[in-house]
Amino acid sequence: MINRVTPGSFSASMRTSNKFTPTDDVAVRHEADTGKGTGSAIYDNFGFSNFTPEDLTSDGKVPIIIAGKSKRSLKRLKGKLAKKFDIDQVKFKEDLPLVDGIKMEIDPYNFRQVMKALPKGTQVVLDSKIKYPKPEQLKPKIPGPEKESRPALDIANSTLGINRLWEMGYTGKGVGICVIDSGLHPHKDFEGRIKAFVDIHDGKETPHDPYGHGTHVTSVAAGSGAESAGKYKGVAPDADIVAIRITSVSEAIKGIQWAIENKDKFNIDVINMSLGDFPIKSYKTDPWAQAAEKAWDAGMLVVVAAGNEGPGEGTISTPGIAPKVITVGAIDDQNTPERGDDEIAEFSSRGPTSPDGLTKPDIVAPGVEIFGALSPDSTLDTPDLPHVGKKYIGISGSSMATPLVSGLGALLIQANPDLSNEDIKRILMDTAENYIPGAKPEDQGVGLIDPIEALQVALLRKDPKNLPMVIKKENNLPMLIADNVIDKKSNK
Repeated sequence: MINRVTPGSFSASMRTSNKFTPTDDVAVRHEADTGKGTGSAIYDNFGFSNFTPEDLTSDGKVPIIIAGKSKRSLKRLKGKLAKKFDIDQVKFKEDLPLVDGIKMEIDPYNFRQVMKALPKGTQVVLDSKIKYPKPEQLKPKIPGPEKESRPALDIANSTLGINRLWEMGYTGKGVGICVIDSGLHPHKDFEGRIKAFVDIHDGKETPHDPYGHGTHVTSVAAGSGAESAGKYKGVAPDADIVAIRITSVSEAIKGIQWAIENKDKFNIDVINMSLGDFPIKSYKTDPWAQAAEKAWDAGMLVVVAAGNEGPGEGTISTPGIAPKVITVGAIDDQNTPERGDDEIAEFSSRGPTSPDGLTKPDIVAPGVEIFGALSPDSTLDTPDLPHVGKKYIGISGSSMATPLVSGLGALLIQANPDLSNEDIKRILMDTAENYIPGAKPEDQGVGLIDPIEALQVALLRKDPKNLPMVIKKENNLPMLIADNVIDKKSNK
């Protein structure tokens, strides 16, 4: 999981105490010459705090997203601002119709005046840049002498039993997974399955990933393992892949809109977002959360990382604060198949959501020491991360747990195409294993994903009378059994 997009030095404690609304009196303090890069601090009722030069545009402007109550109200607002401010004070960059919004750049010296000019009900958030952690922050723990380095993606062993689903023919074939992230390197593990690549930031048509995060995430969800003779295989190795490269919140919203508009053309069934932002607003008025829910309403399974800001409470990212989407936290399985030593990964973000107080994450999956495809010469291609030649790297984070769930969702869709996204979410949560001692719902949701039982329920819903075989776990080991023996837990 990348670090959540951070507006300057905005802290969690400051975020949770910011409960202003656009109708409050505006109070703005602007210090120093931001245009010269010396730093500034801008405080206002929309939740902004401690801007740093890196939060501003190259010409010293404050990038924001404004969302109105409707497209008509937004059009009126644009006209009002255009009359009151000249182009050097307020620049209208591009519309964001999915959230009835617009991306703007404001001169910091006019920030207060612009905020005061906004009508009641207008929502404003910083158009934050995606800020990734340094490679050393993603480095997995060094295994102890009694443990071997993780052999693959932690999915082909008895921890999850994904390999049993593959043996039954469920590999994600015919299902499309869209990864909205830092891009995609055309790794051999994706060969022949990249159905579309969209660079929202630069508009480049050739797949590329200068940071390397998106390539790794996509590999965990849908890598074939071709470069490693199947050793480093993703959950849905035959799924179709759509990759959308973004670098900011506004681009994330545009990426989601593109996925919605091209859902049928590219057969997009699942959206994976292993990234997020500080939620300074309710999910009801947060543009990114609202965009994610609209993708859900369009019928896609939207799977989002909880964040890496744990173990403190109230650290769930947006759009993971949205109730509809599946928000994924991470467990540390200690690199063993035994369940007794599993624990919630310390970095995994915890609920409840801020400021709504909802229970999140929804579910957890392994997120420590996960190996996936490498984007050569990318930011992540450094000695700080363990490598397998120049083809794979190992990373820890809720970003790695998230595509495990996305890939599993693709397998369930293949098994029963009639399942809705609501059905799949319910199945995943109903069959999860809540077994980690001391872990609260705000830490683990309903528990660890159980692919074996999830597939069983998906198949039973498809044809309960004619199902020839079902899957059951006995002593934590997956096995095929006769159709007249059904685990009560799975037959919900």
